[in-house]
Amino acid sequence: MRIILQTLIFALYCTSTFGNTVTSIQIEGNKHTKDEIILREIHHSIPSEFNKEIAKEDRNRIYNLGLFSTVEITEVNSVYKIKVAESLRWMPFPMFDYNEAKGKNGWSYGGGLAFLNFRGLNEKLYLGGTIGETKSYFFNFEDPWMWGDHGSVNFGISDNTFDDAVYAYEFHQKSFSIGTGYYIGLHHQFEYKLGFDHIKIDEMADTLYQQLPESSILEQQHISAFFEYVYDSRDIYTDPTKGWLITSNLSSNIGVDSSYSYYNIDFDFTKYIEISQLPFEPVLSINTSIFMQFSEHLPIFCKTYLGGEDYVRGYSSIPSDNPMEAVDKIEVENLIFHSLEYQHTLIPKKDFGGVEMGIDFVLFTDFGYGADNLQKLKPSNGLLGFGYGFTFFMSSMGVLGFDFGFNPYENGYLMHLSMSN
Repeated sequence: MRIILQTLIFALYCTSTFGNTVTSIQIEGNKHTKDEIILREIHHSIPSEFNKEIAKEDRNRIYNLGLFSTVEITEVNSVYKIKVAESLRWMPFPMFDYNEAKGKNGWSYGGGLAFLNFRGLNEKLYLGGTIGETKSYFFNFEDPWMWGDHGSVNFGISDNTFDDAVYAYEFHQKSFSIGTGYYIGLHHQFEYKLGFDHIKIDEMADTLYQQLPESSILEQQHISAFFEYVYDSRDIYTDPTKGWLITSNLSSNIGVDSSYSYYNIDFDFTKYIEISQLPFEPVLSINTSIFMQFSEHLPIFCKTYLGGEDYVRGYSSIPSDNPMEAVDKIEVENLIFHSLEYQHTLIPKKDFGGVEMGIDFVLFTDFGYGADNLQKLKPSNGLLGFGYGFTFFMSSMGVLGFDFGFNPYENGYLMHLSMSN
């Protein structure tokens, strides 16, 4: 009897997972994208029995290319049928950024042009600029798969000018970088970059801001080297429901002439867990970040701020704009940060003529602590923040977040605006 039950269970599993034999592949909807760009993401064996789980993984990999607003994979008459809807190729896009530390004067506006599928080979070309709080221009090119297993090539130039939010100086940086990367297996990614930075600091006589320390070097040049390792098992990059994202990067900035060298180590661990048993099928994300810097004399522009959109929400990145209990804990050189987020769909994502959009609701709790000295890096110096927010998804454009953060020391909230790819 036990053997019969095991056989029945196995048969039911096979019926739900496997289907008819697929003997060929058919791709529909890719008017500009070359077939090879899609085919190299396919791991389903041909010919073989149709496997729904492998088909779902293939679908997610194709969707993660960022070229299509929708992707469907089905088995039709022994054909492995892939149907895609291409996103816009030439995409003029507005640009805006909000430096919450500057308040109403913290807005930057501009625009750019994105060619997301250059030559139909998933090559990406970006150029644009902004005015306002940050004056900038940039040009970037990326070929995500030129050689080997996701062997990428990229280069970029940029120019950025802005007034610091804490100290009385104007920051001006010109940068150039060139890099490459590759995969090992499905989840292990490596990237290397070399570049050159020229940074100029112009002091300002403004009593609203802290004056620069006398030891500050006003003009610096660095040869930069960057290495990043990523373990990424997320199912969907822009809106994951399960998997790990582990990022580890090392940055070495070698000073030229009289410039001081400085080095950064940044670790980030995020786990995504779908809870399908609860209403709305929410996703929990658990994040820990560790950021450390080393230098004989750390440049003033390397100061890090524990409050604000990047770390503990519910606080300002301007030390003096926080409750007295937090003022001395905001400006740091090294930090450890933890976050727990609950997220569920508010408006499901839908394709609007090649652009997919949707909205999620978010609840979050943040905790972080920092110090200039690693020996003083203790949880007793920590800050706790919490709140809620809304996440807006737009295919090929990224993720926009509006968060309303609170802290236990005072009434009221701070709004945090964030954007990611």
